[in-house]
Amino acid sequence: MITTRDGRIGRYANANPHMLKFLTNEESFQLLENRVFGSNVRSCPEELVVHGESIAKQCSGVPLGVELISGVLRGRTRQSEWKMVEDNVRELLININDPKSCLKFVEMSYGHLPEDMKACFLYCGVFPQGFEIPAWKLIGLWISEGQISSNLKGSPEDIAEYYLNDLINRNLVIVVQKRINGQVKTCRLHNMLHHFCKMVGNNGGLFQEVCEKKDQTEPSSEHVRSFLCFPRKQKESERLSNIQLIHKVFPLIRVLDVESLEFSFTKCFVKLFHLRYISISVQSNALPTFFGKFCNLQTLIINTKAPTIEIKAEIWNMLRLRHLHTNVPTKLPSLTTQKAYESSFLQTLSKVLPESGSEDVLTRACNLRKVSIQGQMADFLETDKGGFNNFQKLKCLEQLKLLNEEVSSMSKVIQLPPVFVRFLHKLKKLTLSNTRFSWSEVNSLGKLECLEVLKLKENAFSGMIWDSEIGGFSRLKVLWMKGQTLIPGTLQVVNFKVLSTL
Repeated sequence: MITTRDGRIGRYANANPHMLKFLTNEESFQLLENRVFGSNVRSCPEELVVHGESIAKQCSGVPLGVELISGVLRGRTRQSEWKMVEDNVRELLININDPKSCLKFVEMSYGHLPEDMKACFLYCGVFPQGFEIPAWKLIGLWISEGQISSNLKGSPEDIAEYYLNDLINRNLVIVVQKRINGQVKTCRLHNMLHHFCKMVGNNGGLFQEVCEKKDQTEPSSEHVRSFLCFPRKQKESERLSNIQLIHKVFPLIRVLDVESLEFSFTKCFVKLFHLRYISISVQSNALPTFFGKFCNLQTLIINTKAPTIEIKAEIWNMLRLRHLHTNVPTKLPSLTTQKAYESSFLQTLSKVLPESGSEDVLTRACNLRKVSIQGQMADFLETDKGGFNNFQKLKCLEQLKLLNEEVSSMSKVIQLPPVFVRFLHKLKKLTLSNTRFSWSEVNSLGKLECLEVLKLKENAFSGMIWDSEIGGFSRLKVLWMKGQTLIPGTLQVVNFKVLSTL
């Protein structure tokens, strides 16, 4: 029998290894009861049950933690003794000077990590305990923090994704949600690992947690490189009233993640010229021109309460910008310089208005890998003059979302452009919503040789019969449909040779 904390070793020894799960609170208490009193002797005395259940719950489902605490409780029968242990479970589990401490085993796993990955793992501790971390956000932060080496082969995003999967294989990071194609969507740290990351990160000066406590010592801010703010609840937001002080308090800041706060633009904000990563929430419908001066910016995330947002900044001169995320459709600026032949490093545009896909813009943004378009698609997808014709410039595009917004039920009929397949020959993931294409056109998508994921949301196609053809969708692994009106039995799944998820 082989036991290991590294999932890769387990899969090497056996294609289907047994993956241990965390214990439930009930299972944790049963284990504690057996280890303290013996399975064949007697159960926990009634007056100690409440304390025992609380102690077991604080072990967070880790059998080793229950075992260690059981050793402390063994032979103790007084309520006062159990109450003392109940109040100090965390300290007993994470005492790194104790050779039997759980953190000693975490320290062993941490010690085997490559140096770059050590920093990435510890960085996960900046998020609150139990926080569900979006994988794309974590990857963007790693890159902006300079924790992904530029000397390795591959894009920084691909290297960071490899690091994340490696940490998951080593059971140092827990997957919470997966995307339909199997990629990690969100993840988190186990409470014990979170304690370890905070402890090592604080001791090494990597980061410091600041809470709203009156007796907390005010930390030094002179050399702060990153400022991340989290709400009391994960979806809560507050107003940031003293934004004008940030450039004075954090003059060298590179990462500003204040998405949980309502942000107001001021001209002094431009003084933070070291910024590489910005995540903010605003009420404005426009991004000011001074944002174009952030020449080091790599990731820009904007959430607004406005229905759309216009980018007034010259983002095409921001040569290091790689990812632009907005929660509403965005109007991009036109090119105003004569250097249209220069390619930007922009890889993600989500979301943009259809009219923003002009020829000069897409010529400049020819390295895009992920695009989400939301708006009225009829004119955009017209064969002769539609803006989609400019997509032939996007030779690297792998993911595309087309989210149509209908003006009325009498809106113009949308047809799939004949050049759709020819322009998107590298496309791996396609999402359609409210486009109302005819099912007679769907088989043309089967000619996309690299397509692995097809998501058909509400009213993506109209009609009741999908007569799938043999030989199409040769690489399609995932077919996701919602709100379609197909007659049951008309979709022949056998025609999809490698389909694994429906």
